[in-house]
Amino acid sequence: MPYKIVVTGPESCGKTSLCNYLAIRYKGKMIPEYSRDYLFKNPEYPDALAIEEMGVQQERLNNPDFVSHPIIFCDTDALNYLIWSVEIYGRHSKNLELILEKNQAALYLLCFPDIPWSPDPLRQNPNDRERLFKLYLFEIYKLKLPFCLVSGIGIQRFNRANFFIENKFPEFGNFRL
Repeated sequence: MPYKIVVTGPESCGKTSLCNYLAIRYKGKMIPEYSRDYLFKNPEYPDALAIEEMGVQQERLNNPDFVSHPIIFCDTDALNYLIWSVEIYGRHSKNLELILEKNQAALYLLCFPDIPWSPDPLRQNPNDRERLFKLYLFEIYKLKLPFCLVSGIGIQRFNRANFFIENKFPEFGNFRL
């Protein structure tokens, strides 16, 4: 079975950059964040059901059974949509919780928001990232997901992620560029 590693955290904390880097470094497959495509096609703010459906679609993309690659790096998963739903609509999606329990990753890399905010039309919380980070941490502990905290700027952040991955999965050294 392929390794599934999820890169997660609040907005503008380097998830996509880290995910791209790791996919190249370990010759893995990068699975993009589904909501970006969805929101470009549907610019009105999504309701709670649309957020839940985005989480379901994200997990379909992240499913290792359908990705013919030994290592996949997912730029978020249903956890992101679960937190989004609670944060915006005060609804905790049981469906997303069940999906998370069923489709857990081998490792979650939780990105700390210690890098500068990068403006983007789809982002909306430049001054609230640390509070949102704590929500991710709370849910990760609650769901007992295997995780490591990734912090630092630039190459320091990438090296920290490499350290966690290779300590958890020594065989990843065989995949490294």
